Amino acid sequence: MHHATTSSTTTSNNTNPRRPAPAVASSPGSNLLLNRRLGLAAGLATCAAAALAVRYKRAAMSRNDLAQRDAGTFYVSVDRSGGGI
Repeated sequence: MHHATTSSTTTSNNTNPRRPAPAVASSPGSNLLLNRRLGLAAGLATCAAAALAVRYKRAAMSRNDLAQRDAGTFYVSVDRSGGGI
């Protein structure tokens, strides 16, 4: 059944029983979901950065060790030298 809502006069206290749907981003549930997704993305980015930093440091240490071995007869491994200056 269809009801037509026509009115010849409009007053300021005329309330519409149908309210417009709220925007998706302004509802509390979607804000929570957005915050969780942003938190997850930030956590994954942090983990990826840490993994890349570890890999870079490991590769740098390997390169330095190889360069010191190729330097000559005065090579002493960092493990055996004590590592101090």
